[in-house]
Amino acid sequence: MEKLIVESISNTVFCRLKEALNLSGLRKLADNFEFNYANSKQSSDKKLFGILKISTNGIDRVKLGMFLQAFSLLLEEENIKTSIEKKSDFYIISIFKPSKISKQEVKGVLNLKIEGEDKKIYCKHRPKKVYKHKIKVRFRDLDAMGHVSNNVFLVYLEESRVGFRDYIAKHNEGTLDFSSVVASHNIEYVAPIFLGEELEVEVFISHLTEKSYRFNYRIFNKKTKELKAIAYTQMIGYDYKKQVVKPIPKEFTLQMTDYIV
Repeated sequence: MEKLIVESISNTVFCRLKEALNLSGLRKLADNFEFNYANSKQSSDKKLFGILKISTNGIDRVKLGMFLQAFSLLLEEENIKTSIEKKSDFYIISIFKPSKISKQEVKGVLNLKIEGEDKKIYCKHRPKKVYKHKIKVRFRDLDAMGHVSNNVFLVYLEESRVGFRDYIAKHNEGTLDFSSVVASHNIEYVAPIFLGEELEVEVFISHLTEKSYRFNYRIFNKKTKELKAIAYTQMIGYDYKKQVVKPIPKEFTLQMTDYIV
C-alpha cells in the first residue's frame, strides 16, 4: 500500500510540476531539474517527501520566479506544502508529504527519468482502468431553466461512487471495505444537460494518502461524447463506530489498484 501512496503522490507532484513549467514557459528545460525521493539516508525530516533541485544555468530569472511561485501555489491546492531555498547557482524545493508514510518504497535519484521517459516530466491523467457509470436524466432533475440543476450533479456523483463500489465488490467475491466519508466536492460545469440525455460518468481514484483519497469524475453525453462536467470528491477514512478518522484499509486500496493514479 505504501508504494501505491508514493506513486499517487508522485503523480500529483509531477503533474503540477509539468503545469508550472508550461505556465512559466520553461517546459523545454527539463535538463535543469533533478528530483530525489527523500529517504533515511538523505534526510532526517520524516515529513519530507522529495527534493527538487533546479540549476539556474541558462534559465531566464523572471520565468524561473514565475515557475517557483506557480509550483508552490499549485501544490498548495493539493494540500502539499513546500519550502524554497536559494543556493549560489541552483534552487532547492523541499516537498512535504500530505500524509504519513512509514517506509519509502521508492528511493534514490530519478533525474526526471520516470517509467523510461528520460528527461521528460511524466504524469498520468488516467489510471490503467476507468469505471463507467450510466445515468438517464429524469424530469425531476431539471430546474426552472429546463436543464439539470447544479445540485443534482451531486446526486450523479453519489450514484457513480455507489456503482463503482458495487462493481468492484462484485469482482472481489462481494466484499469491499468502503469505510470513508465525504470531506468535500469540487465541480466544474462545462455544458448544460437536458431532459432525455443519456450520460456516461468515468470514475477513478487519485491523491491517495494514508487516510484519504479522491474520487474523480468526467461526465459525458454517452452518444455525442460531449464533456458535460469535471468533478472530484475528497474522501476521508472513517470509523463509524468510534466516530473518528482512521487509515484507509489496505484491502480496499489493493482492490482499487488498477483504478488509482
